Amino acid sequence: MNKRQYVVGLFLTLALFSAFVYFFLEPKFGPQITYEQKTNENQEQLGEEDTKQKVDRPEYGNLDDTQIKIADRAIDVLFNTVEDLILSDIKVASFEEKEFSDASLGCPKEGEVYAQVVTAGYQIVLETKESKYDYRLAKSSESVVLCDN
Repeated sequence: MNKRQYVVGLFLTLALFSAFVYFFLEPKFGPQITYEQKTNENQEQLGEEDTKQKVDRPEYGNLDDTQIKIADRAIDVLFNTVEDLILSDIKVASFEEKEFSDASLGCPKEGEVYAQVVTAGYQIVLETKESKYDYRLAKSSESVVLCDN
């Protein structure tokens, strides 16, 4: 094997490994599509009348626009972690603004230490046909936490 063959082989190996990591290793490394992006793609493909009939949307109940934006953060996480999920199957079962007693947002994980400060945030319970998902969001950060307790 000459030097050129070695370099080409090494390049192809690195390219294949990079593609594997990007698409298959973990969802957070691959392209994540929010349902808003999916909706925009559908709108481009369909006529305006068809869009009103065919675009899937979660059931928000009586949430106002601000609450919908906050709930969308939890819905995006759920949509990117549960396979074969259809947006119309997601229902916002409850949306509650809360003050949590510490930075764990009421969902402490064993072995973790949390700041003992009152933390303003939200508790959003999402329902699908199979399960309920209890998400917690702090007002002061972008993180979304699934509460398993």
